[in-house]
Amino acid sequence: MKKKKKILFYYSIFLNGGIERVFVNILNNLDLEKYEVLLLNVNNRSTFHLKDKVRRINLDKNRAREGVFESMRVMKREKPDIMIAGGCINNLTILLAKKIFRMKTKVIFSLHAIDRTAIRKKIIKWFYPMADKVVGINRGSIDLTMEISGVKLREDKIEIINNPVVDENMIKMSKEGISHRWLDGNHKVFTTIGRLSWEKTQDVMIRALNEIKDENVKLLIIGEGPEEEKHRELVKNLKLGDRVDFIGHQINPFKYISRCDGFLLSSKTEGFGMVLVEAMACKIPVISTKSMARPKDVILDGKTGLLCDVGDYREMARLMVLLLDDRDLKGNLIKNSYETVEKFSVMGSVKKYEELFDRL
Repeated sequence: MKKKKKILFYYSIFLNGGIERVFVNILNNLDLEKYEVLLLNVNNRSTFHLKDKVRRINLDKNRAREGVFESMRVMKREKPDIMIAGGCINNLTILLAKKIFRMKTKVIFSLHAIDRTAIRKKIIKWFYPMADKVVGINRGSIDLTMEISGVKLREDKIEIINNPVVDENMIKMSKEGISHRWLDGNHKVFTTIGRLSWEKTQDVMIRALNEIKDENVKLLIIGEGPEEEKHRELVKNLKLGDRVDFIGHQINPFKYISRCDGFLLSSKTEGFGMVLVEAMACKIPVISTKSMARPKDVILDGKTGLLCDVGDYREMARLMVLLLDDRDLKGNLIKNSYETVEKFSVMGSVKKYEELFDRL
């Protein structure tokens, strides 16, 4: 019997974010008859479900830096055939483990966000060429990373694999029952999902809502993070307490999304707007800032969604009103999104990851 390839996935602090969801979708759908898979975390705070056959090692440290060297020792002990990580520092960690312990392991760096801090740009420039493969979620994320950091990656090291987003389970979850005072068919509700952090700038959509004087238009914010108190204070100052609801992290956000009139993304920067594809799969129209490396990979403006400039809350408000007033536009956006949704199927992406693993 042929020996299974052992693949170690490393992400230091595992939360409930987009990168974590990508990892979980890959882990849960890999052929476990063919691969032995292991998820290694310094700390795992995620509520995402993983199959029992996926082995997990959680070091249970408070902060990422507390578990870096112990993580590397685990990597040495496990002797995986392939290690894959996401995020600049995590990518560097698996590379250092390989170099320090002289492991024969193949290293895959996964790009999801565009790192712009000075130290991370230097890490990318110096160390990313040492990876066996660099996986980008689209060509734009690769090109923009090279432009910003100055890194030169050989074409034979670059792999483009769409994020695994949509599967039958997600669609099933979107149809589950729900109870919320606004989702009764008598209100016009926009929603968003994401970490409440500086780069997501949910204050833009709050200000956009304030521009709309119809009291029946509401905003449902799904997620949690360090900017929550700041956003709550803004809601209070703008007297929008009866129009904005923060409902925190939800194990099943799709049942909320699918019952709303539109989805908003107001980020300053996005490697890939995975939540936009999730909203499209839930058959609601999307409005986003032009924050992605290549917006057209997800949204064709006016065809599969609507785009506005980063920070332009007045334009976002105009698009929200347009979406509510023009039923034909709303219907066409939903209809035209089908091809985008198909492109980001979980099984299609996982198949490409398996082909990559088999080549290494």
